[in-house]
Amino acid sequence: MPYAVWSQNLSIGVEAMDEQHKRLLELLNQLHDSLETGDNHETLAGVLDGLAQYTQVHFSAEEELMSQHGYPDLPAHREQHQKLTAHLLWLTGRFRGGEADLAREALRFVKRWLCIHIVGSDKQYGNFLKNLRFIGSL
Repeated sequence: MPYAVWSQNLSIGVEAMDEQHKRLLELLNQLHDSLETGDNHETLAGVLDGLAQYTQVHFSAEEELMSQHGYPDLPAHREQHQKLTAHLLWLTGRFRGGEADLAREALRFVKRWLCIHIVGSDKQYGNFLKNLRFIGSL
């Protein structure tokens, strides 16, 4: 059974972002699977690096979308992204430095943060974009 499961509750109604969120969950599952099968440190570090890199790609795409459509809460949303990115990079660096338990900590942290962020903050900009479509501004 996957560690992180997509559900309609996580959908924000923006197909491209929903697909990227699904990809983030897939990467979490990949990290979980690597931990469960006892992959070596270097393999785990690679998976963790991939998760961190894709998170940055996703955040950039999300922020660009919000910027294009004048989302008023973009500065606060960007700050949330920056905090997660900084913490994830810090965990990844420490893991690469030999702190083996940090891969599990990163897994739990990102899953919890991502689900809370999607259901809270991301749904807000999803609703904002839906309202723009409704009034014909998109």
